[in-house]
Amino acid sequence: MYNRIGNWAEAHRHGDASIAAAELAGDAATLGKVLTQKSFTLYGEGSPAAGAAVGSRAAAILADTPERYWHGMAYFYVAMNLIHLGDTGPAIEAADAARAIGKDISDARVATYGAFIKGYALTAAGQWQEGRAACEEAVRLAPERISRAYASAVLGYNYLVVGDARAAVELLPSVIEELGRFPYPPWEGLFAAKLAEAWLEVGDVAEARRAAERAVRVTEGCGFPFGAGWARRALGRVAAAQGKLAEGRADLDRAREIFRSLGARLELADARSNL
Repeated sequence: MYNRIGNWAEAHRHGDASIAAAELAGDAATLGKVLTQKSFTLYGEGSPAAGAAVGSRAAAILADTPERYWHGMAYFYVAMNLIHLGDTGPAIEAADAARAIGKDISDARVATYGAFIKGYALTAAGQWQEGRAACEEAVRLAPERISRAYASAVLGYNYLVVGDARAAVELLPSVIEELGRFPYPPWEGLFAAKLAEAWLEVGDVAEARRAAERAVRVTEGCGFPFGAGWARRALGRVAAAQGKLAEGRADLDRAREIFRSLGARLELADARSNL
């Protein structure tokens, strides 16, 4: 619950207590599940290196238990954390493992999550066609509206990266409204920032500002640093497009500061992080 609302301190407190209890009891299945949630907490709070390590430990523990759903989700969180670090090769491998487990146990949700996070990692790595195929597979596999919205959001990101900003602005607004109805705001804010970038690409600065301001409000409101970095970068680029250079530099400086703190190599290397 605390992961969903961005209360990372309480998530850590309850998670650490549960880890200690599971270790004391020698309960491998419960320990693996709690470590999986711990990886999710570390992802949200902006500790991706620790999150990837904890998720990998969870996956190793769960491999020797009957908890196949949780085993797949552990790999999913490993992939999410690795994407933030820019370690796209290992992220693709972890995502593939999640997808394969989901298919093996006929769990469409796990398979969908594995497919769209693979699409995200492939897109970030510059393997755009493969990324598109993984995202489209995830949309087809999605068994319900939450996983379908996440898969569609990542497909919109792929459109943005390959230069099809018009397709991105046609897809993402309704997806972001759908994400805004879920009790997990970080990805609403992150993909609002990506939408802002797409609006800039098609030349609609007013829509870009609306999306960027929403992204800042949501990501900073829920304490999601990676999304806040994207949001501040988008807002800085909007300000620069409007001739507000000092404002733009301040937001871009803040974005780079966030990305440095995360070790987000791909975002730091992206030319959009500079005026």
